[in-house]
Amino acid sequence: MQTQSRKMFLLPALVSAGLVAACGGGSPVGAQQAAEPTITITDVPPGAPGGSEQMFPIAGTVAGIPAQSYQNYKVVIYVFAGDKWWVQPYDYAPKTSLSSALKFETETHGGSIYAALLVRPAYEPKRTAAVLPDVGGDVVARQRVAGKSN
Repeated sequence: MQTQSRKMFLLPALVSAGLVAACGGGSPVGAQQAAEPTITITDVPPGAPGGSEQMFPIAGTVAGIPAQSYQNYKVVIYVFAGDKWWVQPYDYAPKTSLSSALKFETETHGGSIYAALLVRPAYEPKRTAAVLPDVGGDVVARQRVAGKSN
């Protein structure tokens, strides 16, 4: 009889522990989870016709990654011109490095929309694309912004 009463006592405790684990692992109320990485274009180029004649500065910041791991990431810039996305600044040099302050800057050709992707170094950007890649795999974060009005 004593064994059965011990089982009756343990069963609710085990069920309760399982429910806590299934509903979030028992994290304390108000505990924050690690932020998802983000990329923000802070220096937005103007909306301008595409073409090889004119270049514009583009710059931004990254958040949500440890500052000491900045070398484990690159930035890929795309511009939408005509009917497709074009990798920037050049198809032979499509990756921009992050500084230790988690900032990036480069140049881009003109377009109507600009995009910045935070990627792992293994990511191989396409020269042109009909649509931007989604976040996932080697693409860690993405932002799109319209070119500034003059």
